[in-house]
Amino acid sequence: MLTQKAYDLLECPPTSPNTFISYRRGYSTPLALYLESRLRLAGNNAVYVDKMLEPGGQWREELETKIRESKYLIVLCTKETFESEWVMKEIHFAKESGCTIIPILHPAGRDEFKNRDMPADLDGLQTIKVQDATAAEYEVAANKLLSYMGYSTY
Repeated sequence: MLTQKAYDLLECPPTSPNTFISYRRGYSTPLALYLESRLRLAGNNAVYVDKMLEPGGQWREELETKIRESKYLIVLCTKETFESEWVMKEIHFAKESGCTIIPILHPAGRDEFKNRDMPADLDGLQTIKVQDATAAEYEVAANKLLSYMGYSTY
């Protein structure tokens, strides 16, 4: 006979993998915060978004450490994302540490971002694509991400 505890194990992975969300402020902040909240609702309390940097802290070292401890690096991709030196460094740290990188393409800023616009470091990676900057599209992307990571999606 299955107990409630056994059913609870089906709801999320046995341990929450460290997850780092990399994004360009001003273009992807709403999506970053939405994904953070959905991951936390699914039971992953090991989500890192740079809003948690402490004043006076060594933020460069903290970002590198958090990425190297992570299983997943979620990169929110717009045309402007890869103009950020720090997003590129975060991708580099993730690749060095063997972190699984999950690109999420979404519309923001100047133009629509397409797979062919990916930098060489992300070329060939399977992506999640957000068609429009709407709550419905954010939810579709969040469900794809959660499903890939082993979480239940309603």
